[in-house]
Amino acid sequence: MKRDYLQEINSKRERAKHNERDSILSHRLGALDSVVQHCIEFVDVNGLQSENYRKQDNEIHRYIPIGIIACVESFFRATVKELIDFGSPFSEKAVNLREIKFDFSVVHAIAGKELTVGDFLSHLLPMKSFEDINSTIGTMTGRDFLSELKIYFFEKEYDEEKEYDEENENRFYQLSELTDEMNKEVAEIYNDVKETFNLRNIFCHEAAESHIVDIPKIYKCYESTKRFLEASDEFIWELVEPNRPTSNYDMKIRADEKLTKLLEQMNNLIEEIVNISDFDSEDIKGVQKFWEEYRDKRAKLIGSYWQGGTGQGLVILEEEIFLTENRISELKETLKYKKTFGII
Repeated sequence: MKRDYLQEINSKRERAKHNERDSILSHRLGALDSVVQHCIEFVDVNGLQSENYRKQDNEIHRYIPIGIIACVESFFRATVKELIDFGSPFSEKAVNLREIKFDFSVVHAIAGKELTVGDFLSHLLPMKSFEDINSTIGTMTGRDFLSELKIYFFEKEYDEEKEYDEENENRFYQLSELTDEMNKEVAEIYNDVKETFNLRNIFCHEAAESHIVDIPKIYKCYESTKRFLEASDEFIWELVEPNRPTSNYDMKIRADEKLTKLLEQMNNLIEEIVNISDFDSEDIKGVQKFWEEYRDKRAKLIGSYWQGGTGQGLVILEEEIFLTENRISELKETLKYKKTFGII
């Protein structure tokens, strides 16, 4: 049976609220971190059993490699989409990826802006192994990915009394500055990521009831894979936006600016809809009022999960941005319908 790529991609979009690279780290990986902290209450990373430990609790540890590899695959698919849709010089390099055939439905969806080239290619590219990721990102960036990635595992520490010159000083060590110990540490991290893929394959695709659950290995591999994702995130940021804000304060400022622009766009759409038909303008305004109440309560609820954390304000802004973007899409559909039929 022929695959319906458009349906597959749209279904994936519906299942994931945040599909961007950085959101996958902050939301899905953040949630997985909470699970990990809960798991190690029963058995520490050295394999020592706590008084609350039960033998059947071994089963829950099997899900850690499955969860972190889900983050890895999603993260790098989002990265491929981002790079291709970013444009030059990455879009030109997409021709060097493995041959992928476009059918008419995909071409039509891209032409109608339902789908981007990045959406399509990132959906089909293999991300089933450490080698797949290295090959794909290396092809997309034209760089030796795993070699250049090494520096992003080691951020420099600066003397608080010394003024940091952000424009002229590097946050990370250069390749030539890495010590033998640093290179050895990265090599071990890479091996752990490969082993995480292997554990995922075992626990996800096999019953493996006689497999000994090596708990210290699972959590060591988890921490290494998490570091691999965080370093990869820095690598990609350096390519697409090297001067992005890195402090929580600056990220909140940028998010607030983005939300302000989205709210202005949303209000303009509402005004345009009302001007087409004054008859139902009060109904539209009433619906919008209910939506605003929902937005505020929803954002407050999501923020409550981060109560006391330094990122709570940013999480609330991100949720408001997400909801507003969805509302804008709804209003655009309403406007399109009204222009066509003259009714809602």
